[in-house]
Amino acid sequence: MCNNLYHALDMLAADSLQCYRCNEKPVKECNSEQKIVNCSSDNMICQLVNYETDKGEKLQDRSCSSKTECEDEKKMCDSGKEIQRKDDTITKCAVACCVTAKGAETPCNGAFAVAGNIIIIVLEALYIWSSY
Repeated sequence: MCNNLYHALDMLAADSLQCYRCNEKPVKECNSEQKIVNCSSDNMICQLVNYETDKGEKLQDRSCSSKTECEDEKKMCDSGKEIQRKDDTITKCAVACCVTAKGAETPCNGAFAVAGNIIIIVLEALYIWSSY
């Protein structure tokens, strides 16, 4: 009975979205300390946030997110408004939302994976723009 339960839990974990997790650290630390986590069913987007604080810190956050939450954070960052927090103010930020491809070896919200996705999006936009 227990073996069947563990097998079922393993199967659920294998089918869930995986993202990198790293909480508010400098990029180099995030790259070396990030962990792959299984996202819950209500958090089916991987998110990468780069931001700078009024204290001059350049930090990164990688996590699982809901589509709505990620899009809302992206809109907030894109607005250019400063974001007041408990101990500091975010003066600049950028958010990338992505979904890891099924069967991918690494989650899409790693530094290089998101950079690659952004380059593809920019190239597609340039191609579309040049066709006009």
